[in-house]
Amino acid sequence: MIAVKVSAYGSNLELDSSKPMPLASGKGSDLTATSAGDGTNASTKFFAPPAEDRLAPLPQGSPKPTAAACGEAVRRNASYELDNLISGRQFCMHTDEGRTAYVRVISAPAASNVIKIEVTVWNLAP
Repeated sequence: MIAVKVSAYGSNLELDSSKPMPLASGKGSDLTATSAGDGTNASTKFFAPPAEDRLAPLPQGSPKPTAAACGEAVRRNASYELDNLISGRQFCMHTDEGRTAYVRVISAPAASNVIKIEVTVWNLAP
């Protein structure tokens, strides 16, 4: 589980490292969470820098996908940003190094500025 503190300036995550982690800057970031001026989760969105369609929403309540199913979801239904970051929201994505990742929001209280997420990143295909 990763706790992401959101703000209007954005919070960046690196998913290609051995353990997904927050980054101090946007350089090399795979996923960014940004909120409107209020800095709360109610206005937070995830997006994939640098403005690429790499995020694919999954239906609410669907089971955790396999790497192949996640990759296919991104190929079929990718977009640049996702909002409505409520508990249970899930999506697949491609990292900037070509890995496939699955992200599920564990908690995102509307009045808070911390979102907790679960992340699974699969290695590159051989």
